[in-house]
Amino acid sequence: MGDYPDIADENGRSILPPPLQRLLVQLAQARALGRRHVTESLVAGLCEAIAALPPQTVPQAGREMPIRAQLYVYDHSVDLTLLRSHPGLACLFLFHGSGYVREAALRLMDTQVPAVFPVCAVAYRLNDWVSQVRTAAAGCFGRLVATMDAAVLGEAAAYLLAARRHWQRGPLEIAVIDDTTSRDDVRADLVARMISYAQGAPQRILLAAAGESRLDPDLPRLMREARHPSVRALAALFLMRGEVRWPVGLETRWIDKSMGVSRRTTRYASRPLTITVSVDDTLAATVQDGSPQVRKVAMQAVIDAPDLWRDREPLICRLSADRSAVIRAGMDYIRRQQAKETLDPAAS
Repeated sequence: MGDYPDIADENGRSILPPPLQRLLVQLAQARALGRRHVTESLVAGLCEAIAALPPQTVPQAGREMPIRAQLYVYDHSVDLTLLRSHPGLACLFLFHGSGYVREAALRLMDTQVPAVFPVCAVAYRLNDWVSQVRTAAAGCFGRLVATMDAAVLGEAAAYLLAARRHWQRGPLEIAVIDDTTSRDDVRADLVARMISYAQGAPQRILLAAAGESRLDPDLPRLMREARHPSVRALAALFLMRGEVRWPVGLETRWIDKSMGVSRRTTRYASRPLTITVSVDDTLAATVQDGSPQVRKVAMQAVIDAPDLWRDREPLICRLSADRSAVIRAGMDYIRRQQAKETLDPAAS
């Protein structure tokens, strides 16, 4: 986020880069003077600047851009005429205050749009509060993805898979996202991203896609090859549990109902893994991982299987000498439990 003292709001902050802010203000001024003052060069500049926005900025940019450009509901007829004269404005008018204009923009959207932000912006309209806009968005999204490169769709899917969990409207329309992300080429691109990302939180992509089984066959590869330890750890966890869990929202859990004391916790859904792997082979791989985050997954798996402690004695010995104090403490717990069983066999 950058400062913009020349076009500042009460906070002096914006999600939009200053060049785009200035173009939006120019459009507002040109519209105020009349339709003929809106030039193709201005429209082209706006399209280019909007297309360059990161996909995760869609919600906030979608709220801010109409304010900068003064796209108000009461003059929607003027903007419909303007949109017919300059179809390139569709990428901005997707966020217009009038549903009539948003619907028209979706029907006029250029199917050769190569950028990620416009694709995500169209998908965002699948959750629109106007049903006609949602229908138009579903049709527009289908036209866009038919001509879109898998790399662009993969980047869009990395954002949309997580974002769609929070959308409450249009379940039938939102299904077009699932149809797209289930494509083999898009899935391959998502896997490549999770393997190559060394920063950020790429495990969120895996969590977001966990509800469907299409990525299950790629979990062993993610556990071995992903650069970010969080991805390797999550893939190993799924493989060792034989079950996939992912967050689906929040729920209220009572601490003391009589006193009205509760807290909000994450609610999870789960499904069985659709592939079969050797837990011992998975453990052997995770124990040798260079990240303690991954080795902790192995530690917990060993602790959770006391019936196999005798068979896994070499593994326990190795983890007992781990560099991580947390992992060594976990093995100390196992040793104490084993000592109790030796002293009191009936306790086992």
